[in-house]
Amino acid sequence: MKQSGTDVRRYLLKPLVRRRTSPAQRKKIEVAFRELQERAAASSVLPDLATKQKLARENRQKNHWEDPITAKSWIDFAFVMYLARRISLQEYVFMVAHYVEGVHEGRIASKTYPELEQMSFGMRKIEQEHGLGPSQYWQTRDAPPEYRQLSSEWSAAADRRFIETLNELEGYEAASLFASNKGEFERLRERGRRSLFHKDELIPALVDTVKRYELEAKAAAQAKAFTAAVTMLGAAMEGLLLLRCLRSKTKAIQSAKVLPSKQRPKDPSTLTRWSFDNLIQVCLHAGWLPLIETTTFSIKPDGLAQLLKQMRNQVHPGRACSDRPWIEATQREFDDAELIYATLYAAVFRGSMLRRYADISGTTNAV
Repeated sequence: MKQSGTDVRRYLLKPLVRRRTSPAQRKKIEVAFRELQERAAASSVLPDLATKQKLARENRQKNHWEDPITAKSWIDFAFVMYLARRISLQEYVFMVAHYVEGVHEGRIASKTYPELEQMSFGMRKIEQEHGLGPSQYWQTRDAPPEYRQLSSEWSAAADRRFIETLNELEGYEAASLFASNKGEFERLRERGRRSLFHKDELIPALVDTVKRYELEAKAAAQAKAFTAAVTMLGAAMEGLLLLRCLRSKTKAIQSAKVLPSKQRPKDPSTLTRWSFDNLIQVCLHAGWLPLIETTTFSIKPDGLAQLLKQMRNQVHPGRACSDRPWIEATQREFDDAELIYATLYAAVFRGSMLRRYADISGTTNAV
């Protein structure tokens, strides 16, 4: 039977990637719908709760921070904000830890926990036997073995009491996390603290973001998700270019103002609102894009600018299908991207900027 041109074309263009909806995926969709319903319900009651919490704050007592009823009301309010997507998981964990610690420390101060009191008495006795006064302490490494042992037991007992208080006042996500993975609890808590109290620390936050993107790119490459890996590394490079512009902000703004109108940022004075293309053009004009040289080839700054654009375009499906239809990213593309990233990194983080980055992140390794 003779086939039409349409049939032949359909056969030649049959899908290369198929995605079937499995029962597990349907369950995920059901969970997602329930979470959307929770979000809507939380959003609807949030205004009334916010009003009540505002009144409670205005009428709070002197030692409100150690009152379990007050702490629980704030934790419940934080949980509703979390369900309504008004705060992140990190901010929620910090807020829970903050209110629970107030109650926990108040109970320790009021000698509520007999086992902690008994161990504290034992540690004070050891201090006195070694001639330490009431306001004198050892560094951990200088304390005698029996003191270190008792101190370790005190910390473990205090953690158990803290978990009890967590379960009493919160009893779900944060409590479960602390019990199963204290390190992750502390990590999320610190991110929540910085989010709430260090919002204006642009440079440290940007360095942290660049490093996270780099690590996620490597994780994606290890999973052979090379499109995701190259895209994340491209985002990290955007952060590097922004850091370079922030390092010489006055020159960056001056360079931005003299660019052709199509390449010029809408607001040259607000660097964090510049597009990736704006950053590339400013860095190219200012002479900040490095020459990449190996034993076999070299890439000039204008060629590097073009490569950066091509990498970032992978995040745009329309451009990807127009420029490189049907082509998948491979290990080779990621290796190329990693070379460019390492070179940009070396150009950005040098001298005082490198020392500042080391202080912030605790490392100077790029890739």
